[in-house]
Amino acid sequence: GGGGTAGDTATLYIDGVASGTATVDGSGNWTITTGQLADDVYDVTVSFTDTAGNESAQSTALEVTVDTSAPAAPSATLNTDSGSVGNDSVTNNGQIDVGNLENNATWQYSTDGGQTWNTGTGTSFTLSEATYAASAVRIRQTDVAGNVSSETVMGSINVDQTNPPAPTLALAADTGSSNSDGITSNGQVNVTGLEANSSWQYSTDSGQTWNTGTGSSFTLAEGTYANGAVQVRQTDLAGNTGSPASLGALTIDSSAPSTPAAPDLTDASDTGPSNTDNYTSDNTPTFTGGGGTAGDTATLYIDGVASGTATIDSNGNWTITTGQLADDVYDVTVSFTDTAGNESAQSTALEVTVDTSAPAAPSATLNTDSGSAGNDSVTNNGQIDVGNLETNATWQYSTDGGQTWNTGTGSSFTLSEATYAASAVRIRQTDVAGNVSSETVMGSINVD
Repeated sequence: GGGGTAGDTATLYIDGVASGTATVDGSGNWTITTGQLADDVYDVTVSFTDTAGNESAQSTALEVTVDTSAPAAPSATLNTDSGSVGNDSVTNNGQIDVGNLENNATWQYSTDGGQTWNTGTGTSFTLSEATYAASAVRIRQTDVAGNVSSETVMGSINVDQTNPPAPTLALAADTGSSNSDGITSNGQVNVTGLEANSSWQYSTDSGQTWNTGTGSSFTLAEGTYANGAVQVRQTDLAGNTGSPASLGALTIDSSAPSTPAAPDLTDASDTGPSNTDNYTSDNTPTFTGGGGTAGDTATLYIDGVASGTATIDSNGNWTITTGQLADDVYDVTVSFTDTAGNESAQSTALEVTVDTSAPAAPSATLNTDSGSAGNDSVTNNGQIDVGNLETNATWQYSTDGGQTWNTGTGSSFTLSEATYAASAVRIRQTDVAGNVSSETVMGSINVD
């Protein structure tokens, strides 16, 4: 202190107890160092005593606090541990909240393991985007007495404020007639391009609402989705959500068409006497039908094996010609497959017989070779008996060497009275498939 008279004695009192003296110097100043004091609050006064021994009254008291104890280490926590895992210290918010600060204390923080320190303000500081190793981030406080606390050492922290990229998404299978039209019977959407440990969400209403995805795919319900309605986004471990990826217009159709009616063998292919009996000599027959949906696909099955397809026309009709078939009896069915790839059940079967083999030539004999010689073909009975006919075959005869033919009935025909040269009378048969036999040629005949 000062204000004394040179040569006088200054006496220092701690809570009224003399604790040291000093001689006032030529400038009226004095300095006294106390003995060791315990941590406490003290009233400190001073008096002057002149050389004659007269002591002044003590000064007004100076209240002094002795504090040699370091404050407790401050608390330090992430303001927000964002992201899907709430305690991994991976966050998009670098704010560190600092607490447990003594009144009027100052505090400092370091981001390099204590090599350099920054003065904190308020009750928080913010880390820049970066990855901080364990023990890199530290916080300490200094009380008003200058005592420095131990350091609060934080674990590793990853401050990530960068949005992840949009994922990649694609139909698992674009089924049906085109593999790029977005019309499919399979609603599975595959999701790729996901960051490690990220979560992802999908929307089916253009991003108005979001559903949490699992694994690497999700399945759309049957329906029609406008361009951009189906979206997928991902959120990284720090909680940053990237821009969504989207798909074009989609139709998910898992309903098969109705079962079609049995196919019909066309009139042109249904050869033989009848064009409705399904016997044919055409070994590449053509079938037709109706009742389909324009643009769908008709598939023809021969004994259960797919044997041809056709696109159904605007009237719902279809026509398919098979490959070459061997002579046999076949069950022919048809199915309809829509543009999403859903196939109907096969129709009831149409039984078709393919027969390309000509029947044997029929037999032909005079019913009666009358007269004195029994084998000269001179007779008064013109009946010709016809045999060796196939079941349901038709037969014809000619009396002019095959220039004209007459349809036979039963098992005989009768020649009019006349003389018929050798080879004039001929007989042939046609089976139900339309195959014509070789001709049976008779010798000369005289009907008298």
